Amino acid sequence: MARGGIIDETALIEALNEGQIQSAAIDVFESEPATDSPLVAHDNIIVTPHLGASTVEAQEKVAVSVANEIVDIFENGNVLNAINAPKMTYSEINEELKPYIELSRITGEVGIQLLEKAPRELHIKYEGDIALDDTSLLTRTLVSGVLKQDLAERVNLINALVLLNEQDVSYNIEKNTKHRGFSNYIELTLINKDTQIKIGATVLNGYGPRIVRINDYPVDFKPERHQLVINHNDRPGIVGRTGQILGEYEINIASMHLGRIHQGGNALMILSIDHPATEEVIDALYAIEGFNLIRSVELELPQQSNYSI
Repeated sequence: MARGGIIDETALIEALNEGQIQSAAIDVFESEPATDSPLVAHDNIIVTPHLGASTVEAQEKVAVSVANEIVDIFENGNVLNAINAPKMTYSEINEELKPYIELSRITGEVGIQLLEKAPRELHIKYEGDIALDDTSLLTRTLVSGVLKQDLAERVNLINALVLLNEQDVSYNIEKNTKHRGFSNYIELTLINKDTQIKIGATVLNGYGPRIVRINDYPVDFKPERHQLVINHNDRPGIVGRTGQILGEYEINIASMHLGRIHQGGNALMILSIDHPATEEVIDALYAIEGFNLIRSVELELPQQSNYSI
């Protein structure tokens, strides 16, 4: 047996003594070392030491096997023989799905940094052709992105859903094959009791990952390493004043995207910048009349998109 206790040792002795079982062979015991066990002295039982993989040859084979699997993870993205996780082989993933692995991680990281409090619920929506595929890997990647802010290296694809449950955060998944302006679309909603953040994302051919919705605001920006996401009133002069202040702190604006629901109302500004904004910079931006909320979003972006755990 694999572990001691799987066999009821008292019941086995009784069955042997009553002739229900003729003989038995055992190498694991409820209590080890089994020097005082009646099993050791019984005439109809063969006992051997509990060696497991303790021989020199077995240890070498296990070490080689584990090393090969680790190499396969880093070189090919294949996760095999993982405990409490499905088999995840990157080479067997639908080619259409592969770009959405990195997008899922980014979506989770952006969403959690825009939410003021820890989420209690996650709603994940897949729309378009990817809704027909097995999206379990995308879900694990997205959840990993959400949890990484608080759990850092502790979270990975294998334990992401377990850790989410440990945080008492519920999640549900909705799939819809209908297209909504994009051939494929991922939407994450993070919910706390009194607030929520909704992030919509897709992959555009030739342009890569794009964030296309934040709450009710339609946007279109490529996630970069450093972003400022600013809720403000739609009024003249705000864009110019923002550029002026960032220039005074020698922070270059790589790109700027604006979203609004209607003229003169609430609006959203997303700035991709070359360097992170310090608290001093953010305080200076708050001095601009009409700025209501400023969030700094920092992302880990690899040199080239690839599968990672």
